[in-house]
Order: sequence, then structure tokens, then C-alpha cells
Amino acid sequence: MRIGGNNPYDPGRGVILGSSARSKRVATTSKRDLLTWWIDDLGRWNRIDGLCRSEDRILDSSLGGQMMYRFYGMVRLEEAPHRLACHWDVKHAYAGALDVAGSYLRQAGLPVKLHLYFGGWQEELYADPELAYQRLESCRAYAQAEPFTRPLVVRRPLIEARDARRPYGKLLRALEASGGIVTPQLLHSFRCNGLLRRLVLFEESRLGGSLLIRHIGPHSTLARFYGAHWAKDARNRCFEQEVSALGHRPSDAAAYRTTLESGEARFDHIRAPLARGAEELRWISYKRLLVPHLFPNGKRGLMLLSDFSRSVAVPFMGWLPEGPTNRDLRAA
Repeated sequence: MRIGGNNPYDPGRGVILGSSARSKRVATTSKRDLLTWWIDDLGRWNRIDGLCRSEDRILDSSLGGQMMYRFYGMVRLEEAPHRLACHWDVKHAYAGALDVAGSYLRQAGLPVKLHLYFGGWQEELYADPELAYQRLESCRAYAQAEPFTRPLVVRRPLIEARDARRPYGKLLRALEASGGIVTPQLLHSFRCNGLLRRLVLFEESRLGGSLLIRHIGPHSTLARFYGAHWAKDARNRCFEQEVSALGHRPSDAAAYRTTLESGEARFDHIRAPLARGAEELRWISYKRLLVPHLFPNGKRGLMLLSDFSRSVAVPFMGWLPEGPTNRDLRAA
């Protein structure tokens, strides 16, 4: 399949392409800051900006991208002045496309952002091109595997959340100082130090009953991911039902109930496949602190403080952020 001009030049457009003396990568005399290529099964480079405008919009659409990744098995390579980005579907990319893309990003001498699809889109950053190449190569072993499209949770020692310089530690110390009761004074303190903007607060409707969402901070991970409109509508709703409405399994809320019943805080590293609206699933990694408490009227409640983070101790396709992981480490 030929979409546009092949590397190293496009005779149809008359665009002169050369080779960078530093990295031997393809360079163009045009002033575009970003070059986008689709590498096909024969290892040919197809310039997306070599197409007419209407076709260009089709390829840059979600449907067009899915066709290129899954039907044609292509690898998309984007080159900016200071980084490379490589996109592919692990289960559908052709070996010839991966061979060329891997060789190119290995020799380019630039930081690499990998976007790989395996049950959802996963984004990984590598300052070392050699490590990015090793990661791309390691993914080939998963071409015939089926991904687990469910949240993966690794419970961490609570001591990790007690760092006095971090919001987790500030929350734990403040709640312990109040005797585990959420008083108006404590909420005022949270508001003054910025914690309330990041918290999600739950209240048990009755003993053993549903958890009701009482507060969603505008800077909480839930509000940042699903948006302010969802956060506004979700207030005072049943959390278990809201989780199902967002496409999660009811079991995804089990940790909240367990924490409430145990009366003990827990700190988790999580990687979960999430999507907004009709978009494709993305693997989102974050850290989560769940803290049970009481209200002045004796009702039980729960606080959620979480942060998006790339450095979670949850292996994905055999790797952690720093590289290949110990095979004995498992998520549960």
C-alpha cells in the first residue's frame, strides 16, 4: 500500500529530503515543525502531509487511525525537533513496519515517546533511545496474547504516603489530629491549604448502605479526567451506581467498602483502562489514598486523594517505568 511519498523523497511533491549529519534521520527543507509518517508492512515511509487536505483529515481522525493501525498494521512515527513519538497496535503491527521504526528511533539520538495499544493506549517516555528500542522489541512477544482489560492494583505500605512534604501525609496527619472526625474546623483547614480542591468525599447513606458522593474537588483526578460537568452531576449520587455508569465493574469499588469496614487507611498504585465518551480505552496510572473517617453525627465516611503518576509499581507488559521488571512481581 502506498499512501504518500516514500523515504527518502517524494517525487510527486518535489519536496527535497536529506539526511541529518547528527542522527542520519530524514530531514526536510520545509518549515514544518512536525513530520508525520506511516510506516507500512514493507518498511516504506509514507508522508501524511503529502496528501490532499481532505485525505489528511481522514487519516488524522480516530476512525482513520484505527484503520491504519489495525487493518494495515502500520506504525505511525512523528518527529519534532527535540523528540520522536512512535504509535502502534501491539497485536496488529506488521514486523516490517516495527523493524524500520525500531531501527530509526534507536539511531535518532532523541528522547522517545511510545504510544502502544494493548487493551488500551499506553504512553511511555524514554530519555534513552536504546531503552525505547528495547521496549518496542519486548512488545512483540505479546502480539498473540490477550490483555486483561481490568484495573490492576498493587497495595503499598501506608508509610509511603506519610511523607510530610506531600498532600497524602498532610491529610493523614490532619485527620489523625482531629481524632478521625471530619469537623467544620478540619474542612476549613483543608480549604485553606488547598487539599479540599483535590479531595473526593463520600458519606455512607446508612450503616452498611451505599456510599454517596458529597464532594468532588475541581482538581481531583476524577474531575480532571471526566470533566467539571460530570463532577457537578455526580454530587449526591450513589458511588457504586456512578462507577457502573462510567463503564467500570461493580467490583472496582470493592476497595472503598473494604476500607470503610476495616477502619484502616490504604495506599494503592493503580493502572486502569479508562475512556471518556466514545474514545478508545487508555491505560491510566495513578496513586490512591483512601481514608475512613466519622462525621460529627456519627455517620461513616471516606476520603479519596489520588494523583496521576507514571511511576507506579504496577507492571505493564512485563515492564515498570525504569525498565523490565522482576517476573515474580504481580498485580492483584
